[in-house]
Amino acid sequence: MDADPLDVEYAVHSMTRLLVVRGPSYDPGVKRRRRDPDDLLARIDDPGALTELRACLVPADEQDGASWTTTADPTLVLHAGDDIVGTVSVVTPAYVRGPWWDTDVILRHPDRFERWLDAHVPRWRASPW
Repeated sequence: MDADPLDVEYAVHSMTRLLVVRGPSYDPGVKRRRRDPDDLLARIDDPGALTELRACLVPADEQDGASWTTTADPTLVLHAGDDIVGTVSVVTPAYVRGPWWDTDVILRHPDRFERWLDAHVPRWRASPW
């Protein structure tokens, strides 16, 4: 599969590591020493957990075309090796946003995604927003 920064399927299926960070976006240019250490909520390398996440990040067949005005938090930073292949920001467990979509996307299994977040990113609900 060729790398395409605008291809959500490539990003999700090539993911080998995940960072979950506080906030609505992720800027890799910010130096680590300038980042608040509390902004990193989780680092996930476990293949089983990543496989579960792939099953969660499937858009529903029916979309409403809505874009929430709320700030998304946290942001999932998808890595393939050392390369960032995409980001997905959590608006609610039912809606996510990313560079691939024009609007916020409804997930097919939001309950599954919420359980995954609870299990792998325990502090995800503690948004400062």
